[in-house]
Amino acid sequence: SNGTRITGRQIYWEVFDWDVFQKTKDIQVDVLRIADLNIQAHSADNTKPAPVKDFPVIRIALLDIGHLQFSSSGTQQHSMFDAEKIVLGDVRTQQRFVTWHKAAGAFYNISHHSRKMDLDIARVLLNSNSTTTITGADATLHNDNGYTKIVAPEIKIATGIHSTDFSRLQVQSLSTDEPQITIYSKGNAAEKSSSPKNSQAAIGNLNIRNARVHYTKINGEDTTLL
Repeated sequence: SNGTRITGRQIYWEVFDWDVFQKTKDIQVDVLRIADLNIQAHSADNTKPAPVKDFPVIRIALLDIGHLQFSSSGTQQHSMFDAEKIVLGDVRTQQRFVTWHKAAGAFYNISHHSRKMDLDIARVLLNSNSTTTITGADATLHNDNGYTKIVAPEIKIATGIHSTDFSRLQVQSLSTDEPQITIYSKGNAAEKSSSPKNSQAAIGNLNIRNARVHYTKINGEDTTLL
């Protein structure tokens, strides 16, 4: 079955605009503070995806979350993370997405495991208007012919992240020192899907120093190592 369970502790708000809610059903709050927030999502592996619905209209001038625990599980995937000191300014819903003017927070013990990806990150220090620092990143992308594994001690990203819509993510700069990249491929290259991809990402300045790359290609009795 599908479902999301949300629990909170010590919830406090200032100036809930009741007149706006009565007239338009829009939720408008000046300040919303939550000491502890726990979100547990579960989804079944349905062959037919559920129709996507727009969010209700919500406007929050300041959202402050002291501690957040998130987990999501399904038959073929599991994700989780902890976070603290999350502050978002000018939060709004726009159709199926959430936008904000500024966002900051510390995220820990991030993991996502599915058939196509294994991802573990020790820490992310988010600053939507400046530099976001990722520490202890370990990602493996799987396909039918092998995998690509990337391990980076630290990644610094300068980008303006102001929405949950990442289809056109613009990154001003990305830098990392001593990443390790392992590519393993066996057999013929996998056929590329003809379906269009909606996500686009652009990086203005990419700075990678002292990278170590290991490449293995096995095709029949032939093996290529780099």
